[in-house]
Amino acid sequence: MNNTLRITIGLVLTAAVLGLSYWANRPAGKKPGAGQPDELEIRSELVAKNLARVVSDPFANQDDLALSEIIAQTKQDYSEVSGIYIANLKDAIAAANDEDLVGQSLPLPAGIKKLAGEPILVQAAGNPKSDDPVYWAAAPILLGRERIGSVYIQLKGRAKTTGAIKTPQSIYILAGQAAVLALMILLMIFGPKSKAAEVSTEAFDKLEQKKKDIEKDLENKRKDLKKVEAEAGDHNRWLEMFRSEENDLASQVKKLREERGQMDGQLDEGRKQLIEFETLLREKQTKLEEVSNHLSDRIQEGIELDKRLERIQHQESELNQRMLELKKGEENLAQWLKQSKTEVQNLVQFIAEKRVEESELEQTIEERQRLNAELEERGQQMQSQIAELASVCEQWSAEHERLSNEVSEKQQNLTAIMQLLEGSRTRLEKLQKQGSGVSSS
Repeated sequence: MNNTLRITIGLVLTAAVLGLSYWANRPAGKKPGAGQPDELEIRSELVAKNLARVVSDPFANQDDLALSEIIAQTKQDYSEVSGIYIANLKDAIAAANDEDLVGQSLPLPAGIKKLAGEPILVQAAGNPKSDDPVYWAAAPILLGRERIGSVYIQLKGRAKTTGAIKTPQSIYILAGQAAVLALMILLMIFGPKSKAAEVSTEAFDKLEQKKKDIEKDLENKRKDLKKVEAEAGDHNRWLEMFRSEENDLASQVKKLREERGQMDGQLDEGRKQLIEFETLLREKQTKLEEVSNHLSDRIQEGIELDKRLERIQHQESELNQRMLELKKGEENLAQWLKQSKTEVQNLVQFIAEKRVEESELEQTIEERQRLNAELEERGQQMQSQIAELASVCEQWSAEHERLSNEVSEKQQNLTAIMQLLEGSRTRLEKLQKQGSGVSSS
């Protein structure tokens, strides 16, 4: 009976140890032999999506410095990232961790496809130099909903899983444990009672210790699993945050486009106003040219008046010369008197002509004064629009004053000539009287 009880206890302990060993070596939360997803693959997907959202704005603005800083920070934050490539729509590298590759085509190895229309593309590549896996992850760079480029990253590192994978060493451990249990059973069956009790006590202690170790491992694995789940939650929150930022940027781009349309309309209106101002300026310039031509004509008339006054002065000098001849030619008095009568008549006619010319000059002066008043009124009306016309009018006024002064001087000279002619006439009459007295005597 004792031997049967010991055999039964041994079999129960053997089954319990084998079951606990098998349960401790199986992956947590999955069926035996089924491996968990590779953490490196998950991180490659998250890093690619995050980087594509972060570089969207600098890439659209062609900010090479910001792109370089983002790439350097990504390399620092993720040690498993070995290569970062930002490409445009023609698959030419615009920025990379190796600046020598900028401007070249993507250095994708054989078997790795380029990103087409996928939201994320993760591909595993062989690594002949090491057993560590290599992943290529690609994500599109979007500006709003429009694709403007692509992000390619290469990750290298040892595969990390969320559960323990059974290795060939587990089989040897199970075999050793089974052999120990079989030896314990044999000792319990064939050995003395005291020794069997000792072996049973030691077996229970070992089972308790192994149970504690297994529970400790399970607790560590649960902590690792919670940590991975927390990281996944953080990544999900980042994704939501980036999506909200993307929507905000899209709305800002739409608003900027609307503002640009409004600014284009304002620019078109400004161009129309500029064309109208240019047309008005051409009209004012045409009027200014007409006024300038009118002033030139008046200046030419003033020059002609100066010429006439010069002729009058020349005639005055001739008259003076004739008066000298009258003083010297007393012997030819009779002939000179005849000639003097004719000359007096000519002088009277000349004086009449000069008076006519004087009246014409006065009319011309009045007309100029009237034109001056009209021009001054026009100049006051156009002063706010064209400053140049005011200066021209001022010059014309100064010229008009000068001409008025010259005309007044000419009038004074003409008055002096008239006085001189009156004196000559008086002397002629005296001479005639003296001649008649001589002839009567």
